[in-house]
Amino acid sequence: MYKLLVVDDEEIALKGLSSYVDWESMGFELVKGVYTIAEAKEILTQEAIDVLLTDIQLENESGLDLIEWTHQKFSNLFCVILSGHEDFEYARRALRYGTFDFLTKPVQFDALRKTFGNLKKRLDEVTDQMDISEEYLALKRVSVFNRLISDSNYQADSDLLKEVGIPQADSITLVRLCLLEQVFYRKASKKC
Repeated sequence: MYKLLVVDDEEIALKGLSSYVDWESMGFELVKGVYTIAEAKEILTQEAIDVLLTDIQLENESGLDLIEWTHQKFSNLFCVILSGHEDFEYARRALRYGTFDFLTKPVQFDALRKTFGNLKKRLDEVTDQMDISEEYLALKRVSVFNRLISDSNYQADSDLLKEVGIPQADSITLVRLCLLEQVFYRKASKKC
């Protein structure tokens, strides 16, 4: 399940999105519905959120400002905008920050389901790509360590070490230990 945060200052809209949409059937877990940007920022900094669904016009605030802030702080967060306005300038600014989609109010549930269905597919693709990248990196790291251990003449370059997450100092000293034989002795316990 992908984690979803909803931001809308209209009580009816927030209640509808929080209570009447079956997010789980679409692959999302509604973490919380909040009324303000401050509440949203607090949750976003405390919990790993995958999707932000926000209204553009919040009381004395702009959902676009929140999207801009999240764009700078959380590169993996997907945003969907809700708006009662079909103003192209809003959409253009939203696209500048990589917003996934733009829905108009009142929300048409078919459009919402379609958007979140497409969003889930995209999140699945990103997750699969990240898993493959992590597996590749782990294999590459093992390969570097194996070469360092088995080939006394091998000198890994600093870019490769950095790529596989091996911390570097001014010089790297590799200590090779060879365990020839290891024998464990167990003392027999005496019963009293």
